[in-house]
Amino acid sequence: VRYTRYDESGGSWSAPVRIDPLPVQVNTDNPTDIAPRLALLWEEDSQVTVCVAWYGFRAADSEAEDILLRCSQDGGSDWTGTTRNVSRSRDEPEIGWGISFLPAATFDQNGWLHLVWQERAGSDALNDYEIYHSSDQNHVYLPLLMRNS
Repeated sequence: VRYTRYDESGGSWSAPVRIDPLPVQVNTDNPTDIAPRLALLWEEDSQVTVCVAWYGFRAADSEAEDILLRCSQDGGSDWTGTTRNVSRSRDEPEIGWGISFLPAATFDQNGWLHLVWQERAGSDALNDYEIYHSSDQNHVYLPLLMRNS
């Protein structure tokens, strides 16, 4: 998964950067659309958070796709954060079929990132699917008190 951005004032694209060091694969079954999804959060101080969601499995894993998420807090310049598996299969590996795909991502006005995806929920590969939702707050602000002693 790679990321690049267009600088309108300079009229050029940034060099593509790899946002996840490990490639992913997808099954040949339903589905095979592997386009990453973007979510942007514009904050009052002109800081932009970019989150990318995609799905797939690592070559060493069982062939069950997971929903993967990575965010950049500086508008896409730095992708050193951790790639997180947000799908149900991380919590319930015993379900056996754990195929999650087709994520969609958006931020709400309070800075919460919402993800939805389709996930296999039964043994029938054609009919047993459900929609899942996960959310997480983008920033946690802690009060800071400084005193002069």
